Amino acid sequence: MLRIWLSRLDATRLGGGVEIATYCVMGNHFHILLRVPQQARFLEQFEGPEGEAGLLEHLKVIYSKEHIRQLVEQLADWREKGLESEVQRRLWGYKRRMADLAWFMKQLKERFYPSFLRLCSLASPGGCRYRG
Repeated sequence: MLRIWLSRLDATRLGGGVEIATYCVMGNHFHILLRVPQQARFLEQFEGPEGEAGLLEHLKVIYSKEHIRQLVEQLADWREKGLESEVQRRLWGYKRRMADLAWFMKQLKERFYPSFLRLCSLASPGGCRYRG
């Protein structure tokens, strides 16, 4: 169960573009020390002719295959209709979340922390105590 938990943490880290300097998993809580890169510098990897393909590949870490498929279809549809500004607006919606500590913490609380609570309840009869 701990491996699953750590893989979710890693996926959240990759999706958010943050680096985990160190972490410590305790019996009923965890500590995490992050490095958050400068957003503009981090987003440079998604510029240029292959930038969009790189972004879509990056998004596969966090989003389902179905979500990515629907996104690709929507972008193609907008491009056929000459709505490039909508395409760029939608892609920016994903990019602006990267290298953003607030987004990472939101994902951690919404997606990752519930699995941590399940892990704690399996590991100790009293479960975890969380005060958020």
